[in-house]
Amino acid sequence: MAMQYDVKSAYVTSTGSAFGQPARLKGLYVNTGGAAATVEFTDGQGGTSLMKIDAPVSTTGNPVYLILPGEGIRFYNSIYVVITGASSVTVFYG
Repeated sequence: MAMQYDVKSAYVTSTGSAFGQPARLKGLYVNTGGAAATVEFTDGQGGTSLMKIDAPVSTTGNPVYLILPGEGIRFYNSIYVVITGASSVTVFYG
């Protein structure tokens, strides 16, 4: 199977847009900083919630890394990230 498009990344440290155009979320890396965290992805600011994950408390500060299956999650407007408790999130999209 051939790659359909280039994969890019965005680094965010607070709630906001990770990518301001339509894209597919392919994966994410959440740095919890040793605290419990929640990361929610919406289709644009105030848009439909398309994915929400909870990252558990880790005394070693271990990050959470997730690769999404198939073609990932389609965002028709933009990839907007709502961060609660995480110190940073790296978003992989294409």
